[in-house]
Amino acid sequence: MAAFWYNSIFLILSFSLVSFFPCSIYSLSTLSISETSNQTLVCALIHPNNQPSFLNCTSFPSGIRIPVDKNASSSFSGIVAGDGFLCSLMSLSSRPNTSILICWRFSANGTNMSRKRIYSGPALKQLVAGNSHVCGLVNGSTSRVECWQWHRFNSNTRNRHSYDFSSISVGENFVCGVSKIGKVTCLGSNTKVVGNEPSWNCSAVSAGFNHACGISSENGSLHCWEI
Repeated sequence: MAAFWYNSIFLILSFSLVSFFPCSIYSLSTLSISETSNQTLVCALIHPNNQPSFLNCTSFPSGIRIPVDKNASSSFSGIVAGDGFLCSLMSLSSRPNTSILICWRFSANGTNMSRKRIYSGPALKQLVAGNSHVCGLVNGSTSRVECWQWHRFNSNTRNRHSYDFSSISVGENFVCGVSKIGKVTCLGSNTKVVGNEPSWNCSAVSAGFNHACGISSENGSLHCWEI
């Protein structure tokens, strides 16, 4: 029950944020929450005036600050987090059309971590995370989906197809996207959601653990499936 309410609150917050931005604009997140078995880590990308930006991660409820690669964060543009990990998107001034994705995996108490670069390639225009997965929309005419920490997702022929997504959201073993004309398509192995997409067009979609919700393009109503 707790998981259901947590995901419900997340969906409400997600759609509240969507209502403030036009459908063609998707800001990278500067605040993320990662859960380990023993605690919750709240991480923020801080941009002080006229100073280099840095990552600030604090454990909850202890309030202990966890240092995360401060010297390397000056060019980070957004962060996402999931089950025991934090990922940050980095761009280089020398290669403006390239994105680099760096991820940290935390130990159960949040004090020990490993750092790994998991992507370096064409620029990503959106980055999202859900449970153990990270997915991004590659900037370009086809807006294809790339996912990491997801075994064989990128090698699946169906997932490599161009759906012309304008936005995506990730759940438990599925990712749903909205095309530029409003069609919702879900990919992955979670059959509770994949294959049960609505026939009506959406202006936005957001994923929970085993369910997804969309805002109708016709009347703005909220519809969910597989709750």
